Amino acid sequence: MTKKATTKKAAEKRKRKNSFAQHIYGHLDCSLCGSKGNIADFFGKRVRDLRIAQKLTDKAVAGHIGVSLRRYHMLENGTSIPNIINVAFLAAEFDCSADYLLGRTNKYKG
Repeated sequence: MTKKATTKKAAEKRKRKNSFAQHIYGHLDCSLCGSKGNIADFFGKRVRDLRIAQKLTDKAVAGHIGVSLRRYHMLENGTSIPNIINVAFLAAEFDCSADYLLGRTNKYKG
């Protein structure tokens, strides 16, 4: 296989990966709150607002849910997509529904 063919194959693979990530990371157009942006940003904003409202430090929440402070910051800043474990632990930590954290509802408890 030539170098050009390998480069083209790698570019196609990146394109498929980016397409999948965009699908998963998809844009959120929330009719409930009027928020526009991606899911990770929306999730991070909700988590940050809840943490501040409950007067908790980022380090404390990261420790309670069992992630590093860096990973927690990535979740809060919207640079990382939360996995189901993170969503479940954060919902339990803030005593709210996962749907609330993910922006599927504005109802705090579900």
